[in-house]
Amino acid sequence: MNFILRKIIESAIIKLIPNIIGAISNKIFKKKKNKKKSHTPKKIYAQKFGIVVCHDEKDQGAENKKTKMTEYLYCMNLVQKLRDRIPKLYYTTRDKGGISAAYNRCGLNDITITIEPHLNSYNSKVEGTECLIIDGDEESEKVARKYLELITLHFPSQKIRGVKKLKRGDDGHYNLRCAKSNGVRMAILTESFFLDNDNDWKDPDKLKEVFIDLMKEKFH
Repeated sequence: MNFILRKIIESAIIKLIPNIIGAISNKIFKKKKNKKKSHTPKKIYAQKFGIVVCHDEKDQGAENKKTKMTEYLYCMNLVQKLRDRIPKLYYTTRDKGGISAAYNRCGLNDITITIEPHLNSYNSKVEGTECLIIDGDEESEKVARKYLELITLHFPSQKIRGVKKLKRGDDGHYNLRCAKSNGVRMAILTESFFLDNDNDWKDPDKLKEVFIDLMKEKFH
């Protein structure tokens, strides 16, 4: 009797083995499949431009002696014209807290690309456009070169002085470093023309088109 019972049990186990192996295999395969799907996707950054107005109301930067136009006043006018076209465009000034505070506000507003528009001044004869970045900042260099390309498109006869790469201690380096330390991915400082040279003057209504076209570009 024991012999017959043992044979019955053995026969039942033999029949169950394929089902047990199949269940284990399915479980292992499912784990591998799920593991493959659970990888972390690459983070995609939303591109958001911000304008930081150069200088401040007390120290307005370069000035045209004839017209009394200053860097600060020109830039404020330029920003207003830009916001007439792009009402949600973020901008800030140095009037409250200086350079570091202005870029801190950019960081708090999730700005990823900053432009700080300036105007040059020297001896009333020099002319041209240049763009400043931190030396070694390849991402910002792409923005700077596109800006100069657009200057040539909108002002074909304008002299291009190129991309100036700043090292610690150079004028403008601190501004750009403040941008980067507040989470801004790309930061440029533009010198669109020489304010003291009447022949180099750029109408803000025309210059704004360069900035608008730049903000249409995708850099991320």
